[in-house]
Amino acid sequence: MPSNVRAWPRLGAVIVSVIAQWAGAQELRGTVSDSANRHPIAGAVVALLDSGDGTLSRNITDERGQYRLLSTPAAHRLRVVRMGYRPRDLRVPPGTGSLDVAMVAVPSLLEAVRVSAAPRCQRRTEAQAALALLEQVRAGLLTAVVARQTKRADMVRLAFERTFRGGDRLDIQTVRIDSSGGAVGSWRAALPAREFVRGGFLIESEGERMFYGPDADVLLDDAFASGYCFHVRGPDRARPAQVGLAFSPIGRSRGRVDVDGTLWVDTAARQLREIEFRYLGLPAAENDVRPGGRVSFWEMANGVVFVDRWSLRLPIFAYDTTYNTDKAPNVRTFVFARETGGEVASAVWPGGHNYHAPLGTLQVRVVDLQGNPVTAGIIRLVDTDYLASPDERGFAEIRDLLPGPYAAAMMEPSLMPLGIMLPTNFRFAAQRDSVVQGRIAVPDRDLYVRRPCGGTAHGAEDDPWLIARVTTRSGAPVAGAHWELQKETGVDWRRVVESRVTGNDGRVHHCMKLARGDHIALRVWRRGELPTVRLLEIRRRPTVISVDLSNP
Repeated sequence: MPSNVRAWPRLGAVIVSVIAQWAGAQELRGTVSDSANRHPIAGAVVALLDSGDGTLSRNITDERGQYRLLSTPAAHRLRVVRMGYRPRDLRVPPGTGSLDVAMVAVPSLLEAVRVSAAPRCQRRTEAQAALALLEQVRAGLLTAVVARQTKRADMVRLAFERTFRGGDRLDIQTVRIDSSGGAVGSWRAALPAREFVRGGFLIESEGERMFYGPDADVLLDDAFASGYCFHVRGPDRARPAQVGLAFSPIGRSRGRVDVDGTLWVDTAARQLREIEFRYLGLPAAENDVRPGGRVSFWEMANGVVFVDRWSLRLPIFAYDTTYNTDKAPNVRTFVFARETGGEVASAVWPGGHNYHAPLGTLQVRVVDLQGNPVTAGIIRLVDTDYLASPDERGFAEIRDLLPGPYAAAMMEPSLMPLGIMLPTNFRFAAQRDSVVQGRIAVPDRDLYVRRPCGGTAHGAEDDPWLIARVTTRSGAPVAGAHWELQKETGVDWRRVVESRVTGNDGRVHHCMKLARGDHIALRVWRRGELPTVRLLEIRRRPTVISVDLSNP
C-alpha cells in the first residue's frame, strides 16, 4: 500500500507535464510538392521535431500532397522524407500555422549519400550505392510504418495454410476469412529487431518451434542495420524494372537460425515491392524444402503503403514407423513444406479510398441428381470459410478466392446443426483475376444418411431415427466418446443401446426402430468424466441434434 501511495504524485506530475506541453497546441498544415514540376507528392512522411530531435507528431501526405500535424510551442523543425527524393529539414518559426515544402527528386535511387555501414561488413566497390539505396528503402519503410499508425483502414484479411508433398505439389489448402471490420493492419513481426539480432529468427521452447520473419519495423530499426551487411543485387529477369537491396547477417554462430534476403524496389515508380528471404542455419534436410518467406507492399493513390501479402514456408516433419522381424521399431522421417500466410482481400480508408485484391471468382449452378435447381442450403468450399447460398434458380457466386485447389460441399439445412456437409464431385483451381464457372450436383441427403444403416436409395426399414454429433465447444468432433440411448416407457427408462463409441467424426447413428413421439435420453461421456445427458422427443426421421461435451 505505501508504494502505491507514493506513486500517485509522480503520475500526477506526468499528467500535468503532458497537459502543459500540449496546452498551446495548434494545427500545422501545408503541401509537399516536387520542386521541378510542382506536382503534389503523396506518401511523404512529415514529422514535427523538438530541439532535441524528438518526434512530437508525424503523418503522411495525401494524394494532394497535403498534411496536417498537431503543433506545440516545443516544435523546432519539420523533417520530410519520401522515397525518390532528398530529405528536407526546415525550421518552424514560433506561431507558424502553414508551411509548404518543395522536395528535390534524386536522379537515381543509387545516388551516393553520406551514410555509414556496420564496421565489420566487407567493403564492396558498390558500397556507396548500397548505402544510398538503403536510405531510400528506409524512407519507403517509414511511410509504411507511419501510414499504419495514422491512416487506419478496415480490412478483410485472408489467412491460409498450404501443405506441399512431393516437391511443390500442393496437397491441402485451408483458408480463413477475417471480415470482422475491425482489422486496422496487415502482417507484422511479433518481436523487435534487437531480439532477432541477438537471438535469431527461430525460438524453440518445450519442443515447440516458432519461426519469425522481418517486417517494415524490423528492417527500419537501427539495430537491424547494425547487425547486417547490405549490397545491391544484380538484375533479375523476372523483375526488369526493379533493383534489389540484399541483406545478410554480419556473423554466424552455431545453433542460431538467421535470415538473408532481398528487398526489391521499383525504380520507375519508386515504390517498395517485396521482401524475400530464406532461413540460414537449419539442418541440410530441412533446407531441401527451401524454407523462407515473402512480404509484399502495395502503395495507394492517397500515399498509404501497406503489406498486402505475406507468407512463411517452413519445414514440417512426418514419421512412418515399421517393425522388423524381431519387433524392433524402424522410424522413417519425412520432411515436407507447409506455407502459412495471408493476404488483404479488401480495405477501406476514411475518405472513400479503397483497395480490392485481384482474386478469383466462382460462379456455379447448384442442382440435384435429377438436374433440378437446389435453392435451400449453403455451398461451402471444403476446409475454408468460403460459402454462398444459391438463389431461386440455383445460382451461387463466391468471390475473393485465393489461388489454389478447392472442393465444394453442400450444407443441407437439416444437417447443419451437426456441421455435416454433403460431399460433391465438384473440384476446381482458382486463379488470380479470373472466373471459374461450373455445375454442382448435390447428392441425395436421404441416401447419404442411410448408408451407415445399410439403407439404399429406395429406403429401408432400418433407416436412421437419430443422428447426433459430439463436439467440443469450438465445434471440433470428439472421437472415442461413449454413448448410450434410453427410452421412456411410462414409469421408467429402458436402455435401448448400451455403451458404444463415437468414431473420428464424433457421430452417433441409431438405426433401430423408434417411433415419432418417443422420448429419448442420450447419455454421452468420456472416460473419467460425468456424462452429458440430452433429453429429446423423436419428431421426425431422422431427428438431428448436436451434443457439446465441453467440460464446465
